Amino acid sequence: MKAKRLMKVIVFLLAMGLLTFGAAIVTMKALTWGRTVVVPDESGKELASAIIELKGYGLEIKVDRQEHHPSVPSGFVIEQSPLPGSTVKKGRSVSVVVSLGSEEVGVPILTGDIQRRAQPLLKQAGLTMGDTVRAYSDAPIDSVIAQYPAAQAVVQKGVQVDLLISGGPVLAKYITPDLRGRTLPEAEAKLRPMGITVSAPATAQAGAGGAGREVVSQEPKAGYAIMSGDVIKVALGAAPQTQPSAQPAGAKPQAAAPFISTVGIKPPAPAQAAPASAPAPARIAPTQAVAPSPAQPAPAQKPKPSAHVITNPLAPANTKP
Repeated sequence: MKAKRLMKVIVFLLAMGLLTFGAAIVTMKALTWGRTVVVPDESGKELASAIIELKGYGLEIKVDRQEHHPSVPSGFVIEQSPLPGSTVKKGRSVSVVVSLGSEEVGVPILTGDIQRRAQPLLKQAGLTMGDTVRAYSDAPIDSVIAQYPAAQAVVQKGVQVDLLISGGPVLAKYITPDLRGRTLPEAEAKLRPMGITVSAPATAQAGAGGAGREVVSQEPKAGYAIMSGDVIKVALGAAPQTQPSAQPAGAKPQAAAPFISTVGIKPPAPAQAAPASAPAPARIAPTQAVAPSPAQPAPAQKPKPSAHVITNPLAPANTKP
């Protein structure tokens, strides 16, 4: 029985405590009703406008700090605490961060400098590297020939700077000349105006006894396309010499053919062919006369026909010599 009564007393006390706590909450809500407000959003508003608006809500404003911002103009609220939508008592202060605007910096001078040094200079100035474009130029290769924004311009911190980089002079195209038979200095002098260099083995350049003085082969070969700045590899060797023809051992040297001058000699007249219809005339061989002996004069004799006489077929039959 005593235990049951004790339990009833405990339950009663707990119920009374809960009722008292609930009543206290309701009383506090009733007492504070009309003394709390919902914090408005002041981000992106000018500081003077934010002060007036918070005053209307029964709140105060407190500038916590000022800092640069790339997009929020100077004198405008960047952020606040408590956050917008929070419920606070009237008279409480709202802390805000006010923008100083974007930080302005000067663009460093990059023209004339090499590209690899531009990145550290831009980072030191609070800027970043933008687009880089290469173009042929007489300026040294990899050097900055133009920039945007221009040097010493005042810009916002973090702005990108675009660069125009030199790619060196325009490379001219040539046809590889034939260097064979030239000495190394002659080959170099030939190619120097084209901006082409010659490469030869050091051992060949220092050849002794006349060896290694003239170009005997080259790569690329003559006639191939080549560009300014390329290298032609050559091989040097001795100049080719004419060797005498070999003769058998013990053979006697042959005498040179005599020199016959043809000055003043007239060429023979071309032979003319006889007409085919006309018969060829007979040729009579001269008689061989016997000289008389000086001691005995030869008697006068009747001349006889010579055995070498050829009868003319066209003469009459009774004709005597």
